[in-house]
Amino acid sequence: MNSVLFITPILIHPDWNKQFIITTDASKFGLGAMLSQITEEGERPVEFISCTTNKHEQNYAISHLEGLAVVWAVSKFKYYIWGKKFIIKTDHKSLIQLFNSSEITGRVARWAMLLRNYD
Repeated sequence: MNSVLFITPILIHPDWNKQFIITTDASKFGLGAMLSQITEEGERPVEFISCTTNKHEQNYAISHLEGLAVVWAVSKFKYYIWGKKFIIKTDHKSLIQLFNSSEITGRVARWAMLLRNYD
């Protein structure tokens, strides 16, 4: 995400015929995401979003914070991605195991149910 911020800070209009990419990141104090698309010039941003975490979310394990960032970003960008295939990029590889586990419960199960509405 940093390379896109420093190289091409100008937002582009979405091309509804191209696939969207959602890049997320999380920390104890906030969540951030970028919606982008691949153009002739490379990956270009369509929109950036961020928010602070509340006092309860600040106690989440890092895997859960990264999962929260994905679910939050998908819900914020739903008008762009609904009914379309899209790519999620994150720097936290254990999220795949977290969501693909056969015994997910609690908040992760709720997140998995929300994400099933998307391709």
